[in-house]
Amino acid sequence: MGNNDSLLEGLEGENNPFPSSYIVKVGNPNTIGSISNEIAAFEGVEEVQYGKDVVDRLLESTHLIRVVGTVLICILAFISVFIISNTIKLTVVARRKEISIMKYIGATDSFIRFPFIIEGLLLGVIGSGLASGLVAVIYDYFFTSMNNSFGGIFVMLSGYFAPFAETLYNTSLILLAVGIVIGVAGSTISLRRFLNV
Repeated sequence: MGNNDSLLEGLEGENNPFPSSYIVKVGNPNTIGSISNEIAAFEGVEEVQYGKDVVDRLLESTHLIRVVGTVLICILAFISVFIISNTIKLTVVARRKEISIMKYIGATDSFIRFPFIIEGLLLGVIGSGLASGLVAVIYDYFFTSMNNSFGGIFVMLSGYFAPFAETLYNTSLILLAVGIVIGVAGSTISLRRFLNV
């Protein structure tokens, strides 16, 4: 404390009301409870603080979000395939005359199918783009809300969450890949059922 070191006089040894403290970071938030118990058993450790109630609530919320998210993803994937399949079906019905003419003049099956598969792929890409934007908004709202609700505890645990930019980039790539797969799958299912080529 420089020239103000006299303020610390008389605080040596047992007279010091501010005992030594350590900040411990764990690799897995789920192990905070067990690690804190191990640290509390060390000789010389008077108290371990980690906001047990808040951490437990945060971990329970995270688990619930994962379960609900997985169920929603499965439901929305099924709905997406259904919607894209029916969209392609309507397109096939609307163009049945053109398709018949193309078959009469010798167009191959793959040549006829290709535009419909591209249409399904584009629908999947557009859907994944909208989903990425929605994820960005929800992720930002989640961080802001959690920081306001849990304060310092969330700031301490936020190091275990992926940075916003990295999360958005990785999530966008995953959504793009899933969108393409769903779009092509929906088109293929529709073409197999409703296009006799």
